[in-house]
Amino acid sequence: MKTTQQLYEAFAAAFPDIVSEPPPLIRASADSKVGQFKGHLNSVGFLAGYSCSWMTKLCYLMCYTERGQAGMDNAYLFRAWNTWALFAYLLKGDVDGLARNFSSLITHANKQYHNRLKPDHQIEIAKAERFISNAKRRYKKKIDQLKTEVGYGKHGRHHMEQWGPDIHLIEMERDKKINERVELIKTLQEKIYVQRALRAAGPMWRWMWSGDLVDATHAMAVRKASAMHPDTTAWIYTRSFHLLQFLEPVPRNLTVWLSEDEENTEIAQQYYKQFPWARRTTLTNEDDPTPSTGIICPENAGKFRTVIGACAKCKICSHGTKEEVHFINKKSKSTYRRPASETLLQITA
Repeated sequence: MKTTQQLYEAFAAAFPDIVSEPPPLIRASADSKVGQFKGHLNSVGFLAGYSCSWMTKLCYLMCYTERGQAGMDNAYLFRAWNTWALFAYLLKGDVDGLARNFSSLITHANKQYHNRLKPDHQIEIAKAERFISNAKRRYKKKIDQLKTEVGYGKHGRHHMEQWGPDIHLIEMERDKKINERVELIKTLQEKIYVQRALRAAGPMWRWMWSGDLVDATHAMAVRKASAMHPDTTAWIYTRSFHLLQFLEPVPRNLTVWLSEDEENTEIAQQYYKQFPWARRTTLTNEDDPTPSTGIICPENAGKFRTVIGACAKCKICSHGTKEEVHFINKKSKSTYRRPASETLLQITA
């Protein structure tokens, strides 16, 4: 277990230019899996390792936030500034200040959420359906009138050849306008589905999509900020089991998941018995058989066409609908992995 001071010293050694500047405010992230829509700033993250008090070499080397786009320089630097801002609160033991910073982020995420909610589009659909019905009658009348004017029924083939192209043009115009409204209705119906799913889920917030609870100040600020937004469903995964006590009393809108792997399974079980309100997540190797307990994360299992908004669609973790979830440790040779920090590897030894 690493103290706040040990983690800060490692961070300061790795980022001397950053800690020489005044600490900024912590900023939220728009994580593709967690966001309820594109650009939704409903999560917060810090640098893995430097903000993980119970980090092990295994979890650091396997951490997905060090891979792919999350491990690229811009994303990494963003989290580095967030980590400096976090340490500024933690070193002073400023629970209230940190909670206020977190609360402002949740408030903004919720504002985005409510701005995204639109009317149910039913009125627009009804208008489009009326247009289609009226268009069919209007164009039928127009075609019938043309046929009457040219004696379409009396003179047969001669006038069919003469005026048929005009009728065809009218029919093409009719079909074009009707098809436009049909496509509009389809689009609106899709929006209705999305809107209703958004309303059903309610506003959501993910704690530490990268990093973990550092100390008691951090845990108490998470609990306090969650309680300040009782209508927002929040969730957190943590390996910092020794800090669970500082999340009590756990707000009703916060779901806490113990993050387990082969290195900490036994101690996780002990804490699970001590804090039965927590739930369990386990890292499962890709070539392992299907777990006998719990379920595999639907996004990991490929149940969604895209990772965008996967957590918001699933809601197992956010709303705590299961007691145990397994995540697959996928072995990908093609995914970029940020070079491991020698400093972090030394303090995990």
